[in-house]
Amino acid sequence: MFKNMGKKIKVLAQVMMWIGFALWCIFGLLMIGNGVRFLEWGPQGIVMIVGGILMIGLGFLFSWIGSFIIYGFGQIVDNTDKLVALVEHQTGVTADSIMKPQPQYGQPQYQPEYTAYTPENYNPQA
Repeated sequence: MFKNMGKKIKVLAQVMMWIGFALWCIFGLLMIGNGVRFLEWGPQGIVMIVGGILMIGLGFLFSWIGSFIIYGFGQIVDNTDKLVALVEHQTGVTADSIMKPQPQYGQPQYQPEYTAYTPENYNPQA
């Protein structure tokens, strides 16, 4: 469920964009249809038709631009996962071992049992 979260967030952004496209198109077409019915009463119908066309066009634009933020966040999550995997591969230190709770005042300092840059494990060609 929580594996490969970056890809899931990016897919969610695309799905939300397409749903937004569909909804803006439906509402714009409804507004255009009502504008056609109001044409016999005067200029209000033309205003509704133009508003419906603008609603479709601007709605597509807003849905597309709005998906950038969510998609970008998914890309950040993806890239962070790749960076963590790369650092773990290069140093041999896992992220979980680094993120241990820090000692409180008066407690002995945390001494890591493994340091990334000792002469035994340092390999610049890796």
